[in-house]
Amino acid sequence: MLAIYVFLVYYISIITKKKDYIMNKQLQKILNKYQEWDSVATLYENMFDKQIAFYYTKDNEVAIMKKIDIKHLQFVKNLIKKYKLKLRIRYRGPSTDTYKRNPSFMHMNNATSFAVYER
Repeated sequence: MLAIYVFLVYYISIITKKKDYIMNKQLQKILNKYQEWDSVATLYENMFDKQIAFYYTKDNEVAIMKKIDIKHLQFVKNLIKKYKLKLRIRYRGPSTDTYKRNPSFMHMNNATSFAVYER
């Protein structure tokens, strides 16, 4: 019985180390294209810790992360202010019956999501 327990603990530790290694490699791959990768890494770590949903951007896009729900805006703003990150927030959302928007601009009051960019 003890041997099974030792084997399971050993196996779980190997899986955890491998998972951490893979996550770090993916994060490094994402961060390589950014100038201020320290600030981006700080933002990613805090987003993961709070389990805030967002979309990764494709290689040909300029944003760091996109489609973050507007309810998390205050948290992201506080992170940017606390760590003095060189990041910019752009608001996103559809036009409505009462608000017709310019395709490249959105007011914060009518936004449904936002994206984060480097300054």
